[in-house]
Amino acid sequence: MGDSTDRLLKYPHLPMSKLYRSFKFILIALVFCSLTAHAQILRIDSVGCDVNETDTSYLNKMVRHEGQFYDKVFGAHLNDTATIKITLYGKNRDYVKALKDNKLKDMTNGAYSVERNRTFIFKNDAFMHVVLRSASNNLWHYNYPNAPKWLTEGSATVMAFIDEDENRKLTFTPNFDYSKQIKDLTWGDGIDFDALFNDANTDWNNKNSTDGKVLHAVSFCVFYFLVIQDKDYLTPIIASLKQGHTTDEAFTSAFGSFSEFKNKFIFYYRYIAKSRFSSTSM
Repeated sequence: MGDSTDRLLKYPHLPMSKLYRSFKFILIALVFCSLTAHAQILRIDSVGCDVNETDTSYLNKMVRHEGQFYDKVFGAHLNDTATIKITLYGKNRDYVKALKDNKLKDMTNGAYSVERNRTFIFKNDAFMHVVLRSASNNLWHYNYPNAPKWLTEGSATVMAFIDEDENRKLTFTPNFDYSKQIKDLTWGDGIDFDALFNDANTDWNNKNSTDGKVLHAVSFCVFYFLVIQDKDYLTPIIASLKQGHTTDEAFTSAFGSFSEFKNKFIFYYRYIAKSRFSSTSM
């Protein structure tokens, strides 16, 4: 450009210093928009406790993974800016009072209020898993408020134990106890899928009962099975359910028939799952 260092061909009227400042402002604005347009907002209000920077950073990272996962499943981008609202209690009496005030039932040290779109959590050693589980419930609320319980419960339990691998990819961790329980059922009394897909089943509200434990184990294993497959079965199932189709029709749309799903599911937990107790990446 010779000695015309203070001018540009496209902007001969604008001095270099002003052009640089304008470019710098535009660049900062673009970066800010990029960051804010693609970040879930994890808002944790602490009552009688604190969350350190390391835990906060990890939780934000995992919640972003959850948002990206649900973006793919639902073909949407609203999860990028979804606000995950949590109140974390350091004292059990404050937590119990919050549940009572909001007419909620404790679901393993955490309870989600649909009306307030907020989760109330007691901070114990496992609180980070509960936060990740709660984030899943929040994201279902944004995408599919009336989703069946086998989906919301199964996915929330799977998401409670997500992590990322060395390539920063989302990983799903299998549950050894659940897998063994399902394997035993396939060789014994069988799996009652009618009970699993029945939202009116009162056992959903009693995790400590024998039938309640089975329901939550099966819901975890069904969701885990769907997300680790090479083929995407989950997206068409959810799309079909949202359109008002029955569960049988939804699984048929993905697998060809409900029987085919059952056969693949049973085969996996009888013969494959026992050798796959390391995390599976997506």
